[in-house]
Amino acid sequence: MRGPCSEVLGPIREGQNRRRAAFRLVAVAWITGCSIQPVPTQRTVSLPESEPPGAVLRYGDARFRHGDLIHALCVFGGGKAIVSASYDRTFVVWDLESGLARFRSPVLEGTPLSLDTSSPGDLVAVGFKSGRACIWDLHVGKIIRTFETPGCWVKTVRFSPDAKSLVTGGSNGELRRWSVSTGQLLLTLKGHAGAILAATYSPSGDRIAISGADKTIRIWEVGGGKDPVILRGHRFVASALGFSPDGSVLASISGSCDYPEAGGPLGMTIEYAVGDGKIVLWNAQTGAEIQSID
Repeated sequence: MRGPCSEVLGPIREGQNRRRAAFRLVAVAWITGCSIQPVPTQRTVSLPESEPPGAVLRYGDARFRHGDLIHALCVFGGGKAIVSASYDRTFVVWDLESGLARFRSPVLEGTPLSLDTSSPGDLVAVGFKSGRACIWDLHVGKIIRTFETPGCWVKTVRFSPDAKSLVTGGSNGELRRWSVSTGQLLLTLKGHAGAILAATYSPSGDRIAISGADKTIRIWEVGGGKDPVILRGHRFVASALGFSPDGSVLASISGSCDYPEAGGPLGMTIEYAVGDGKIVLWNAQTGAEIQSID
């Protein structure tokens, strides 16, 4: 499916919680990067205790280190690279085979809440709680575009398949579509009662699926001229979304956003700090539920 990039359903931590997060990360990758396959409802992820101090993420035998919890990551480049964002206020592009860092950002203005890469992997978008989203050009190693949404925690950023536009969404309940080349605001989509938690483009780039804290998912045409298809069926918020390669099916998973305090930063109550890991497959045209995997 399009969008091998996804926010982790909860920060990856040391010790037992990190093992739990590792399984949840597998679930996100199944939705956004792989074919539709049934997955076991019960699975134990067992990792050795031999990681070097400070290693909070691992892939095979490679270790990827940040100075703090990892909050979001993307897989790109045909599965050969990832980019991760951390509470240490950096993002890093890693080679999956060697575990070496291809690019490490300087210390950013704040904690990255969300990130995405363009299809070729040359651009990285990062969203912050300041309401700012930035696009980095990895070839030159600097910010080339900045977008402002004052007072909004930017919980999701997504490039269009052609990387000509970027959508940002967060705590103000709006999804904004921007031109990457000019920085112009092209479209604002409203309708969710609460924060926007996830968004993704269809492979053709003509539709955008959005998940909100109101536990609904809305599929909009990019032009915004028609009412969205509204999907209801999750008991908890859907934290990750992905279209099938032909765009006919949308997959969603409900899970923790790891903001345990009531009245948290995205306007959530304590119930949104947990999730059932439910995966739902939807008809992306009609909004009908095709299959549910608990």
